[in-house]
Amino acid sequence: MKPGDLDQVLVLCISLPEAVERRALMKRALERLPLVSEMVDAIRGVDLDARLAIEQGYRPGSVLGAGELTRNEIACVLSHRKALKRFIESDRRWGVILEDDAELDEAFSDVLRDAIRVAACFDLLKLENRTRKVSGVVGSVGAGYSLHVPARPGLGATGFLYSRAGASKVLRSLETFSVGYDTHLGRLWRSGVRMLQVWPPVVTERAGMESTIGHERCDGRVGRKAIPRRWDRLISSLGRRVFHTWLFVECRRCLSRVAKRRH
Repeated sequence: MKPGDLDQVLVLCISLPEAVERRALMKRALERLPLVSEMVDAIRGVDLDARLAIEQGYRPGSVLGAGELTRNEIACVLSHRKALKRFIESDRRWGVILEDDAELDEAFSDVLRDAIRVAACFDLLKLENRTRKVSGVVGSVGAGYSLHVPARPGLGATGFLYSRAGASKVLRSLETFSVGYDTHLGRLWRSGVRMLQVWPPVVTERAGMESTIGHERCDGRVGRKAIPRRWDRLISSLGRRVFHTWLFVECRRCLSRVAKRRH
């Protein structure tokens, strides 16, 4: 089996069972791809209360700068955790996890094929980019698409590619959580998790679809927001820069080795 074979990829799409229109759109889009895909029933925020959220690992206000999440934000984290577990239970080497408002670029499959050939360079690959900025380019994946090391990966978790090792690392980190899923991933550089990003994005949010993340608070225990001190922010910023500089150098080396093997 060649490392770049798409039959080693499992695509999982998180969706509420009652989101009939969204599911139908995603199923039609996925059926057109040469990929095995499944729907993962999302966890509903309305079914959570403070006690259950805390039992599931939610720790409000336990991280500097983290306030209380809404019930739907907590459910979003738990839904991604559910999808990651499903991927780990499978026999696939790579997993793509999408949200059901994802719109896939025509080059989606081709970029995936190239990306998994250099998967030794990363733990997870963000397939979207909402900032419309790019820096830290380390290589290319397909015609006109680049891999880069994002100092700030930005908001959104509409589409990610995970290696098995990467999914396991993220799952371990989610035993407890205090922030939204995208913010949580953006902080995992502290644990040595290597996140890269594709530019231009091959996953975008489908226009005209409202987010299912609501504004209702998790009833019961309220998390007090802890404001980071200036010193804490400085240390975090310096640490992030050092890590991403190291990751940039390591990715360039990794891609160079891959290129040599191809020739």
